[in-house]
Amino acid sequence: VGYNFVDNRWLYVDSLANDTTFIGAILYAGNTPSGKTLVRYKLNTNHLGAVPASGFHVAASFQSFDPTKIKLYTFGNGIYEIIQYVSNGSYQHKFYNGNTTGSAESLPVSCTSSGNRTLTVSKDTVLTEVCFGECLACQDVGIGENKGTTFGVTLFPNPASDILKVTTDLNAVLNLIISDINGKQVFVGELTNSENKIDLAGFEKGIYFVRLSTPAGQVANSKLIIE
Repeated sequence: VGYNFVDNRWLYVDSLANDTTFIGAILYAGNTPSGKTLVRYKLNTNHLGAVPASGFHVAASFQSFDPTKIKLYTFGNGIYEIIQYVSNGSYQHKFYNGNTTGSAESLPVSCTSSGNRTLTVSKDTVLTEVCFGECLACQDVGIGENKGTTFGVTLFPNPASDILKVTTDLNAVLNLIISDINGKQVFVGELTNSENKIDLAGFEKGIYFVRLSTPAGQVANSKLIIE
């Protein structure tokens, strides 16, 4: 699930926590307890400054949004994370700069449902690291808000279902990245004309973020809805 620990199992033991950890029956040659699916949450905190005394946390709908229960840990570089075992299904979650309700991140409307991040779990999932209070990774902050646009781009139709036509006012080679609402890149390619068509077969319904960039550093960001 994204680690490089020579394929051994591992467990983080917090000597400051007065509690007991019970993992459950792990399947032989598997990485979850029987009947559960793995989710690895990752949070970039480099822009937040000092680490709160209570630490960073994540709370989710599968545990009644209790901000005191799931503490994130770091292996360095300001990235905090945790692995959770859940049943398959759809969940909401958000990160906390501490462990109180008031320390919850406030998220842009473009990437939330009822103010929370959303996730559908059907297989072991490693989430792309996200920036606290933003939709995507810190280097991509604003991708859903059309910030930093330096050339025009049109997505048609939008909402789309089968084929997406991407039109720009540049006749140049463009790098294209389409990311889902969790920040996972689901499509990476190049556009070579001012008008291009993208086959959406295989895309699930939902909200996506489209990022176009040129070798010279020009960037255009747009939101795409697939239904």
